[in-house]
Amino acid sequence: MTDQPPTIEETGEGGPSTEAGSLDVADGRDRRLIDAALRRRWAIPADLREMAVQAAKVALGKAVQDKNVRGINGTLRTLQGFEKQNQDDEHVIVKYKRIDEGRPTEVVKEIGVDLRRFKDGDQPPEEADP
Repeated sequence: MTDQPPTIEETGEGGPSTEAGSLDVADGRDRRLIDAALRRRWAIPADLREMAVQAAKVALGKAVQDKNVRGINGTLRTLQGFEKQNQDDEHVIVKYKRIDEGRPTEVVKEIGVDLRRFKDGDQPPEEADP
């Protein structure tokens, strides 16, 4: 099975729907509502989230088949919003795991001397005066 959205021929009339709950992901107004919910990080139940992603994939397939550029762009933007939220959540989980382990969470760069190369009391080389 591929990650490509199904075409209308593959799904038939009774196939997967572009609807997720009361929202139709193929409709631009409903898509914008989903986009706003993602940007504002509204709590979207996991089952509705999964339905919306599947409906967006079906809507993308229909938009590609109809050569509807606005539909393609809007649907891809919605899918991108879901993926961005997933990645942001994963980054927070990794950050808190590092905090629990006592490891740094951000890249810290010291200006001047790279302190990682000196061990056991080694002294940095004296800088020559110009």
